[in-house]
Amino acid sequence: MARIIEKATKKMREIMVSRGHVEGQKMEVLAKFYILLTVIFICYTILDISTLEADQFEEKIFRFKNINMLICGLTFPLVDSDSYSLLSHAEYQGIHRATSHPSEARQSLNERLDRELDLMNKVLYSVVVTSCVSVTFGPLVAAILKYYPQLAAGALFEIQVTELTLPINFLYPAEYANLFTYTFLYALQTFYMYLFAGYMYCTLTSGLMALKMTIHDMKVLCLTVREWDWKIDGKMRDYEVLNNSTTFSDIKLLKSTLVNMIKVHELICRRARNLDKNLEIMYAILNNTICFQICVCLYSAAKMEDVVLKIEHILLVLPMSSILFLYCFSAQQLLNEGENLRTTLWESVFFDKPQWYKSSFLIVLIRNTKDLEIKPFGFYVLNLKTFAMVMNAAYSYFNMLNSLNKRI
Repeated sequence: MARIIEKATKKMREIMVSRGHVEGQKMEVLAKFYILLTVIFICYTILDISTLEADQFEEKIFRFKNINMLICGLTFPLVDSDSYSLLSHAEYQGIHRATSHPSEARQSLNERLDRELDLMNKVLYSVVVTSCVSVTFGPLVAAILKYYPQLAAGALFEIQVTELTLPINFLYPAEYANLFTYTFLYALQTFYMYLFAGYMYCTLTSGLMALKMTIHDMKVLCLTVREWDWKIDGKMRDYEVLNNSTTFSDIKLLKSTLVNMIKVHELICRRARNLDKNLEIMYAILNNTICFQICVCLYSAAKMEDVVLKIEHILLVLPMSSILFLYCFSAQQLLNEGENLRTTLWESVFFDKPQWYKSSFLIVLIRNTKDLEIKPFGFYVLNLKTFAMVMNAAYSYFNMLNSLNKRI
C-alpha cells in the first residue's frame, strides 16, 4: 500500500509544482498567471452577458455556467496548502500502515485498500480528463462539422468567426473578430483547461485519498478491538486452567489494551477534524458548482439544436455526477465506520473486568458517540443524502429554467 500511495502522491506533487505551487512557499509565476487569467475570463464573460439582448436567455445561461466553472477553477490554486496537507496526511498514514503489526486480517484490509485506492485514482483521472477534453474540444468539433460540408464542396468562401464558440465565452471587439484572434484565444483557453484539469485532479484525489485512509484507520481500530478481546479472553482461559480460578488480574495487559485504544481513537478523531478543515472549502464549492453545471447541461441537452454540443453536455453529466457520488459516498463510509466502532465497543467483553477498566471504557464509549463528520462550514453533513439533495436541486433548477424560458 505504501508503494501505491507514494506513487500517487509523488505524481500529484509533481503536478502541483509544475503549476507553480511549491510546498511551503509562495505561488510562482505560472500559478499567478492562472489566477489572473481566471479573473480576466470571469470579467469578460460578465461583460459579454451585459451586451446580450433581453430575449437571449439561453446564451446568458451558458455564460453563467462558464462563470460558475471559473469560480471553481479559481478556488483550486487558493487551496493548495490544504491539498498539500491532505497529501501529507495520506503519506503519513501509508507509512504507518506499512509498519503496523502484521496479521492475516490486517493484510486483507490493506490489500482491499490497495485495490480501492488504485481504482479511485484511475477513475478520477479518467473522469477529469474526459470532462476537460469535452469542454475544451467540443466547440472545435462543432465548428469543423459545421464548415466541413462547405469545404468539401468547395463552396466555403469565408468563415464567420462570430458564429464560432470558444470553450469559455469571451467578449472581444468586432474589429478583432477574425480567424487569428479566434485561434489565439482557443489556444490560450486550451492551455488554461490543461492547468485547470491538473488542479482538479490533485484537489479531488488528495481529498478522497485522505478520506479513504481515515476510513481504513477506523476499520483497523475495529479489528484491533476484536483482536484485543480474543487475546485477553485467551489469557483469562489459560489462567483459569492453570490456577483453577476465575480471577484474572493481569492489570498490565488490561491497561496497555485500554491506553492503546484511547490513543489510537483520539489520533483518528484529531486527524478527522483536520480533514474536515482541509476539505470544507473544496467540497462546499464543488457541491454548488456540480449542481449548477448539471442543471445547465440538462437544459442544454434538452434545448440546444447543435447535435455536437448537445452530446457534449450529455457526456458531462455522468463525470460530474460520478465526482459528487465519490466524495459523498466516502464521507458516508466514514460515518458508517464510526457506527461500526460503536457496535464493536459495545460488543466488547468488559463486564467481567475491574471497576477502573469499566469506568475508563465507559468514557471511551461516551467519547465515541460523536460522529466523524465532514461538515463544510458546519452547514450540512456530507453523506449520500447530500448526493440526493444536490441531484434533486439540479433537476429542480432545470425545471425552473424551463419555466423562465417559456415566460420570456
